[in-house]
Amino acid sequence: ICLVGSEMCIRDRIYTDLDNDLETGSHSFFPLVVKLGTDDELSFGITNTVDKIDTGFTIPEPDPNDPDRVSSFVPMGDYDMWNYIAKVKLSENRTFGGEFGVEWGDFYGGDWVRQFGNLYWIPQKHLATGINLERYNFNMPDAEIDSDLLSAYIVLRLNPRMRWANTVQYDTLSDTIGLNSRFTWEMSPGKDLNLVFTQFYWNERSTLEVLDTESVIKGDLTFRF
Repeated sequence: ICLVGSEMCIRDRIYTDLDNDLETGSHSFFPLVVKLGTDDELSFGITNTVDKIDTGFTIPEPDPNDPDRVSSFVPMGDYDMWNYIAKVKLSENRTFGGEFGVEWGDFYGGDWVRQFGNLYWIPQKHLATGINLERYNFNMPDAEIDSDLLSAYIVLRLNPRMRWANTVQYDTLSDTIGLNSRFTWEMSPGKDLNLVFTQFYWNERSTLEVLDTESVIKGDLTFRF
């Protein structure tokens, strides 16, 4: 819900089980959203998340290929967490643009900080490219976990109905590289064809080893009546 005549927004998400008992819910409030004359935006938000965990879990998940990976166990229980975010978003009307910010707060019995930034370049209507960087620090009761996530993408719009998007992503926690390539063709309104190729690599002693490869052909058909 965004208040009329104001940039302040309230966003609520609530999930319940079949007995209508609360499982998880989040309530976000952005008391400060400033739009400059250049269409750049400064914002600050607060989120309260309530989550009921019936079964404990480990973050990150154990990896048989990396027995030395640092992890933390989150026990079952009810968690009431407060998080805050401050960010700067550059105008989308520029050839160069991006978004930068920091998010921090509670995380399942511990606390966390996420720093993020992305830059994009759109030199013309047929080409868009960019890079994203996210840095995570989790300070948990039984471990401290750091992770960096770096990705780069390039999107080619061959014509108004054909689009080819490619993304490469590197995760320092799992030490893996992921490649995703998607070709989308809108054959006619409501009829789309998607060709997707995904591959993951594991950096074992500086030698890339293919972990998984997947190719998918997907068709979407929309009926209007």
